[in-house]
Amino acid sequence: MDRAGLVGTDGPTHCGAFDVTYMACLPNMVVMAPFDEAELMHMVATAAAIDDRPSCFRFPRGNGVGAVLPSNNKGMPLEESIRIYTIGKGRILREGNRVSLLGYGAIVQQCL
Repeated sequence: MDRAGLVGTDGPTHCGAFDVTYMACLPNMVVMAPFDEAELMHMVATAAAIDDRPSCFRFPRGNGVGAVLPSNNKGMPLEESIRIYTIGKGRILREGNRVSLLGYGAIVQQCL
C-alpha cells in the first residue's frame, strides 16, 4: 500500500487511517508495516516468500531514516532473518518505567 502513513510526507489526502484495519479483516491476511528501509527490504522478501495466504505491506512516501541495510541489499523473509523480526510479534526498542508507546510502521521513528 503506497503512501499509507498517518502524517508527514504522505499529505492529508493519503493518510492511511483505515488501511491496516481494512486489510487485516481479510481472512489469513498478513499485514506488515516497516519502520525503516531495512525492515522494508525484509518485508518485501517476506511477501514474496508467502505462498499459502495473502500478504501486504504499507509504506510511506519520502526518504528513509538512514538505517543500515542488509548485506547485498537483499532482505530475508522475517521468519528466517535476525531473530528480532518475527511475524505477529512485537519487540521492545527502548525500555523505561514511566511511559509506554506502541508504534506501527513509520510512526515508530517519532515514538523513539
